[in-house]
Amino acid sequence: MNFKEIIAKIESSEEFKEYKKQNKDSFLADIFTIIKEKESFDWQFDYYSKSRDKITSFVIQNKEIQKKEAEIFKKDQSKIIKLNLNNIKITVEKALEEINKKTKEKPNEIIIALQVINKKETWNITYLTTSFKTINTKMDAKSGKILSQEETSLFGALKLGNFMKKK
Repeated sequence: MNFKEIIAKIESSEEFKEYKKQNKDSFLADIFTIIKEKESFDWQFDYYSKSRDKITSFVIQNKEIQKKEAEIFKKDQSKIIKLNLNNIKITVEKALEEINKKTKEKPNEIIIALQVINKKETWNITYLTTSFKTINTKMDAKSGKILSQEETSLFGALKLGNFMKKK
């Protein structure tokens, strides 16, 4: 996946140029996708405007650029940092290959974000598995080092017994 080529296409589009006129302080904050079993998927490129404190997403679908503005999802007053593609040495394919080596679980869906966490470009990848677990892995996108990996059972998180209690 050559993100630089896709970004060049987005940033040379009329939609992006118009957006940039209104959001001069904006920058690429993250790249995101959800992969569902046997379905095609598109990458979403999120640009953050500090002055407006908003994210605007650009997606190429059917060779057309789609734009959507959204509220940002961040903890408290955490700072959103510009994503530097020159720091990305590990491809998404390589990241997934390494994660697959470390887990026996098979994903139904994979949520992938390339973002800056703790001042490092990081692959933030979550598997939603066939055994109703989530496996979240954060990997340094420059070195390939796994920074953290957490596994959670969705059944445990639901606490099904609470729904069965009578009032």
